[in-house]
Amino acid sequence: NLENQNHNTEVLISFFIIFACSTSSDQPTTANFLEIGAGARAISMGEAFVAVSDDPSALYWNPAGISKNNVQGFTAIYYPFLDFKYSFIGYCQAISINSTYLGASVIYLNYGNFNQTDAFGTPTGETFNPYDLAINLSFSQRVFKNIFVGITSKNITLNGPGASLSGYAFDSGVMFVSSENIRVGAVLYNLGPKIENFSLPLNLKLGASYLLNNNLLIPVSLGYNFPDH
Repeated sequence: NLENQNHNTEVLISFFIIFACSTSSDQPTTANFLEIGAGARAISMGEAFVAVSDDPSALYWNPAGISKNNVQGFTAIYYPFLDFKYSFIGYCQAISINSTYLGASVIYLNYGNFNQTDAFGTPTGETFNPYDLAINLSFSQRVFKNIFVGITSKNITLNGPGASLSGYAFDSGVMFVSSENIRVGAVLYNLGPKIENFSLPLNLKLGASYLLNNNLLIPVSLGYNFPDH
């Protein structure tokens, strides 16, 4: 992992509560690689990062955190899972317009090489390499004294054997700061149309964090996965 992080937290205590880890549906979702996550720190906190989002992985967790925490910099994450390879690359930068921040990121999941067969299961001697890709652009800005918003647009490509599908989605986040030590955040992930009659993994996360004595960070997160929509 390559992560540019700047934080003084000495102790992290995380509580991650899943309100509904999964919901039954007659139809499975697609583009589920969008749910893998980014950043060793955020994942080690049980993904309770919605109200923290103080490093470049905020591009994934809550784009509103970019402007709140003045996040600028680059992050690159690489997770190998057996033959699968997952990567997240992101960069965010301030621009001199009303505390506005822009960011760009790429999510890539490579499934490895597979031997191709014909309709009867006979190997053809050829291989194929399926992968999922999302190219994302993020915008974040302070809208009131203590309220920050962010949005991420996602251009999605699903490349499989003999077919390549595409679609788009949006993440929308907000962060409210009631004091220097207390933050509340909410994000709606993967809002967009179906891809070939399959829904995207639409989910909502709510979170809060409290910094105790400047060295103990206590984050809490609630998540809900929406059924087929």
